[in-house]
Amino acid sequence: NEFQYKEMFFLTGRPIELSGTVQVKPGRTRGDQEEIRYTYKLENQEEEVRINRTVTVTNTVSKYENQTITKGELTKYSETLRIGGQRYDLEDYTMYRSVVTDHQPAIDYYSGNWTVRKVYSINRGEGRTIVETVGELVGYKQAWGDTETQKMSIRISSERNRPENEEGNTGKEEWSGTIDLITSINRTRDLTYVPNLPTQISFEGGYLLTEQEESVLNYTYNLPNFDEDGSVINYSRNRGENTISLTKVPTQKRLPIPQVKDVRGHWAEADIMRLYSLGVFDWKDNYFGARLPMTRSQFARAIALTLELKPKEEKNSVQSILGRNNANQNSGQSKFSDVPVTHPDYPYVQLIEEKGIIAGIGGGLFGPDKALTRAQAITIIIRALGLQVLAPTPGYSTGYRDDNAIPSWARDEIYVAKELGLVVGSGGYLYPNEIMTRAETAVLLNKLITYLQKDLRNDYRERIIYYR
Repeated sequence: NEFQYKEMFFLTGRPIELSGTVQVKPGRTRGDQEEIRYTYKLENQEEEVRINRTVTVTNTVSKYENQTITKGELTKYSETLRIGGQRYDLEDYTMYRSVVTDHQPAIDYYSGNWTVRKVYSINRGEGRTIVETVGELVGYKQAWGDTETQKMSIRISSERNRPENEEGNTGKEEWSGTIDLITSINRTRDLTYVPNLPTQISFEGGYLLTEQEESVLNYTYNLPNFDEDGSVINYSRNRGENTISLTKVPTQKRLPIPQVKDVRGHWAEADIMRLYSLGVFDWKDNYFGARLPMTRSQFARAIALTLELKPKEEKNSVQSILGRNNANQNSGQSKFSDVPVTHPDYPYVQLIEEKGIIAGIGGGLFGPDKALTRAQAITIIIRALGLQVLAPTPGYSTGYRDDNAIPSWARDEIYVAKELGLVVGSGGYLYPNEIMTRAETAVLLNKLITYLQKDLRNDYRERIIYYR
């Protein structure tokens, strides 16, 4: 629970980079309230700045159906701050933060705002500095990566009684400055195929799963200029921009080597082998059957394992996508008469039905052995992401030449999938009611993984950081 940490320090009127550690420790939990304590140890030896800071935040959690609202309040704050021979004592502080999280089946999306105000006394009464911050954040958490981007606007105002100089002049000195910061914290999971160099080996290569955390801070500032004695130079400003980053050492894990005999040279071989390595496809069969139709229950299993979905109540009853091949079967009675609890795909069918991703075919039936259509597959994926709300007001066209063939229940999801680049079509046609082969399903699921790894992160990070 201790992490490397960096922050930019502007209290002296110029940017100084501090580095050190932050320790995060959960505190007491009472009803809907929980405490978290943060302990910072930071310094910049060259600039002679050292900070020891302990912050306790009390979060109050309220739940509304699939949403959670977390209200945070700064309940304890202590800080020891030394800048060369100068001393800054924290006199007063306030912080309020509110974050709303929308829990979709495969992703938690969240957004929030906060305000902070801190007042420092300089050298025990020599002056006072006020730091006021307003900020907003947006982020998501899902199986293939997390991203949180924050935007902050800081205003610093300082007043100080200057000591007598060589000319015998004294007086009150005042200055103010503004800083705008954007910081993004990312956890990424990437899959890379690693070929083996020797030819006399039982397998050609395999997949490597790499997990890494990276934080990026971009800031611009408008501060005063100071002379050699540290006095403010009137009508002169120090303006600038910079970016700093902090990257953790990545963790790596080799994935199992599947022994599939009928996909060598197939146009979807890479996609199929990738999902086999992840455990999305069942290892019991050495033959994939690329041209065979994907059944509804098989796709329920594949989408649950691809997205690492877990039951609402029993959080650990579905294994990690890199763990064992079979989920634990839940006790109880099946909602579908044609998917008994003894069915090998029962846990996954039950799971995605509970999450509202897929429904039965009527009459208490699920149709586990029925072939999956393209419209059904696309609808399931977009509902898992919770992005069907991005479709425009009804009456629009999806742009496909066979737009009239798209079922009404799949129109919004297909429109969104096309906009996200998850589906393209062939010659302007989607063929929504055609059967999905197992090979086509593998390609679609890999597009989904790539979207979650890269495209979603770009929208939450690059587009915000580099937007002007």
